[in-house]
Amino acid sequence: MHKAAARRGRAAAFLALAATLAALALSAGCGGRVAYANHRYRFALTYDAALTPTDSVTPAVSGGQRPAYVVAFLDPKAPRVGGRYVDGVWVAVLRLPAGAQWPSLSAVAAELRLRLSASVIRGLHGSVTDAIARTANGRPEWVIGYAYDLDGTAVRALTYVIVRGDYEYQVTLQTAAARWPQMLPRLAPTVDSFSLR
Repeated sequence: MHKAAARRGRAAAFLALAATLAALALSAGCGGRVAYANHRYRFALTYDAALTPTDSVTPAVSGGQRPAYVVAFLDPKAPRVGGRYVDGVWVAVLRLPAGAQWPSLSAVAAELRLRLSASVIRGLHGSVTDAIARTANGRPEWVIGYAYDLDGTAVRALTYVIVRGDYEYQVTLQTAAARWPQMLPRLAPTVDSFSLR
């Protein structure tokens, strides 16, 4: 009887140790997700450990203005298109003009359609595939899905638009369309983990 209790005690201690090691591995990013926080623009997220973070990406013009900050989490093993990384997550932070109102989803989708239509001139041939408004993590956000052609490669993307205070946050998941089914499960948790401080 005493030996059985000792075995149960050792088994419980082993399970507690294993749980502690698993928690430490997750917090250190060894469990597949890595924590990232930006204190200046007050957001945090987790990203797939196989991605490489960089803030040396060229910011795109969005809504007629350049983002105040852009960080990307890129898949360095994925093929590049036109010398650029295509697979990954981009976070763009835009400072809103004074008195800016929360635009409607239809206005955001119309702006994206206009930009994609204008891109046809450059040979991108883009289209908006989805435009929905939702509440996630207690905050309203828009989700815009779109597809375009980049140097002969079909690309798919989802951009989540979140506004808080004087800032608009755009979190974009993007991959070559052929890799979308494999990459989306790796990229989507980044949006779910995205939080504002």
